[in-house]
Amino acid sequence: MIREQIVQRYAQELAEMDRASFEDWVAAKTQELEVQASQFQTDNQGPTIAAWTSAMGREPDYMERLGLINQTRLAAIEWVTHQLWEGYQDPDDAEPEPSSETPIPVAAMDRWTTEAGTEPDRETEQVVEMVWPDRTPAFQVTAELLLAARAEDGLALPVGPDDPLAGELAVAVEQEMARSNAALAEHGLKPSL
Repeated sequence: MIREQIVQRYAQELAEMDRASFEDWVAAKTQELEVQASQFQTDNQGPTIAAWTSAMGREPDYMERLGLINQTRLAAIEWVTHQLWEGYQDPDDAEPEPSSETPIPVAAMDRWTTEAGTEPDRETEQVVEMVWPDRTPAFQVTAELLLAARAEDGLALPVGPDDPLAGELAVAVEQEMARSNAALAEHGLKPSL
């Protein structure tokens, strides 16, 4: 799967290379990305199983554990594939004309659910851990993105689990998770925990 993505990604860029050299380069790149995927899976498998155990209140049985391991492997392949294609621009695509207009800034709250969202800092992570300590890791990561956007836009953050704002923001996080999970399911991917 990774090898096919590499061939597709670099077919045009390395078209001048002879076939043997191209195959050697693809084999080396495949090995490099498989090592990265394996490390990603190793780093995330334990936390994924722990999050499932916490959410379900019991240890997964053999088939459930196998499913979680497979889910982590698929996430690792997806992550490596994303890294492979990040920043790629098809050479056949026409270059857009440079705009002489100054771009209009987009508020962080308008982009928190996109890749252009604000990256949460440690302080934001600590607020999320304090306000929603018992929520799933997927919920907490989504909440971190929301709170980072609110902080960037100068909006209030919840001060504790009993803050009414915490309840309002939890609803927004759950709605975004539902939207994201529906989009994943539409593409045949497993939703986040």
